[in-house]
Amino acid sequence: MKKFNRILLVLVLGYSCFSAAILIRILHDYSFFYPVNGHWKLVWEDDFNGPMLDQNKWSPVMQCVNPRQEQQVFLQENVSVRNGCLILASKKEDWTGTDKLHPDQVVTRNYTSGEVGTWEKAVWKYGRFEIRAKLPAGQGVSSYVVLYPNDDTWPPEIHIMVMRGDQPDKIYFANYWGADAKHQRSDNSGPVSVNDYMVNDFSAGFHTFTLEWSPRKLQWYIDDIPKYQVTRNIPDKPLCFVLGTAVGGVFCGDPYDPKFRGIPSSFPQYLIIDWVRVFQRR
Repeated sequence: MKKFNRILLVLVLGYSCFSAAILIRILHDYSFFYPVNGHWKLVWEDDFNGPMLDQNKWSPVMQCVNPRQEQQVFLQENVSVRNGCLILASKKEDWTGTDKLHPDQVVTRNYTSGEVGTWEKAVWKYGRFEIRAKLPAGQGVSSYVVLYPNDDTWPPEIHIMVMRGDQPDKIYFANYWGADAKHQRSDNSGPVSVNDYMVNDFSAGFHTFTLEWSPRKLQWYIDDIPKYQVTRNIPDKPLCFVLGTAVGGVFCGDPYDPKFRGIPSSFPQYLIIDWVRVFQRR
């Protein structure tokens, strides 16, 4: 009888431990178990204080024509580090050459831009992502900070910040998900535009753009002020940083198209990044 009781006790304790492990795992995946402000640990950062881009952290895009109907080619020459900042430039200049993605084709572009990413160097699943930056202005120019799949199997894609140069008082957020992601952004029919009436021009100075990504929610901030959140269709795949500038395309149009009434374009334009930081729960 005593032996039976010992076996029963072992079974009960084993089942209890198993149940507790499952419960902890379930709680771990819910937002109320996720940290709030003050419970973050810095896990990755770049203050750009070195003489050049740290290629242990970033990869510049080289000779790549973007497929989004934009008018630039991305060149490594448009990526630099100066005075403790990462500088990504968009320039009005002619370029003809072979596209890295299509080496059998010769293409011509009238603009060049800069883009960097943490592909194959750093990816994260959940966390708090911060970037302090001064954004470029001008019709037909855009700037962006996004989280993107390291293996290019799009979607998902999370826009921490996107700005059209002809709308320097607005910041766009988006969460792309699902098989037909172009029709499934955030909880709405399109990217969310935030007009911050305390800031009339995001190109006039530095601002901090933040995304908190948990298993149950995406929360966006500008200068630590909550701006927007999403609680459905949250990505659960590790993503990497992509930072860049672009010219033209569907999103912001041609720099010299008279139907737009934005700020007159002047080149070069610069996305100036003071620092980038990633935090995860303690």
